[in-house]
Amino acid sequence: MRRSLARLAGAVYVLAWFVPVLKDGSTLSDGVLPGWEALRAAFSPIWPGDFGGTQLQGALCVGTGLTNLVFLVAFTRLVRREAPRTRLWSWSLFVAAALDTFWIFAEGAPPGLSVGYYLWLGSFVLLGVAAWRARAS
Repeated sequence: MRRSLARLAGAVYVLAWFVPVLKDGSTLSDGVLPGWEALRAAFSPIWPGDFGGTQLQGALCVGTGLTNLVFLVAFTRLVRREAPRTRLWSWSLFVAAALDTFWIFAEGAPPGLSVGYYLWLGSFVLLGVAAWRARAS
């Protein structure tokens, strides 16, 4: 069951990279930003350019981009049945999901979040639940 839930989380995560994340984006023909391009936007504070936000907003943007590493490592460990420290991974995933809500609540955050964002955010919660259940087994 744990691996099935982890695989479902992985499928949702991958899907989120290819569906619209942000309305009024500039990448796709119908004016939306896909998930993979949203990651690039999250790292925009560390690249030269016109970020225009505060240092705190920049740190939170980059932090949300880095949460993808937490997801990938936790996913790999759970699918491989590497159960030790699953409590740490479950909490790490829940904290990552909480950090990722920055895009909903931040002042000046882009309006028009779309289905891809919510799939991406949900994948962290699903994988966190899978990790939590793994520690119980």
